[in-house]
Amino acid sequence: MLILILIFAVFHSGMASLRDAGEKLIGERAFRVIFAGISLPLAVTTVV
Repeated sequence: MLILILIFAVFHSGMASLRDAGEKLIGERAFRVIFAGISLPLAVTTVV
């Protein structure tokens, strides 16, 4: 369980720290879709 939480934290924080660069590179909406596509499944897996 701790490993799942750490994986989620690393991906979520890492993607959040790249937000400015990612939005400039691919656009705001595309970055948010990719962020959600990665973050939500990891969150659900961690909770369930």
